[in-house]
Amino acid sequence: MKIIEVLEKSDALYPNSYKNSEKIAWCDELGAILRQEYARSYSEGKQEEYAGIKDPMEGETLVPAPYDVMYIDFLLAKYCYYQRDYDAYNQHIISFNSKLEDFAKWFIERNMPIRQSENKITNWW
Repeated sequence: MKIIEVLEKSDALYPNSYKNSEKIAWCDELGAILRQEYARSYSEGKQEEYAGIKDPMEGETLVPAPYDVMYIDFLLAKYCYYQRDYDAYNQHIISFNSKLEDFAKWFIERNMPIRQSENKITNWW
């Protein structure tokens, strides 16, 4: 899903007065978290730093469908949190965490963790 679609869908679900630059920054925050937690631990080779969203019209979410809807829940949770609507925040963050957990299970099933060290102690007794 494109980042602009995330912004449009979240705005349609929860009208707000936040600037697109703020919403894109929140999408960047989620992208950085996903990169830190999953890509660095489960990908071989040199890892590139997360470059952020350059163009929201062309930029894609870091996770594939159907897990990309977690971006919408993340934005909705941010809206509610900063508007002090904590009941709605709890609903959206629970939905986000559920989708994140589903993504994590899917991702870990398909990717081997990086070995931290090849040095193993064997037959040391």
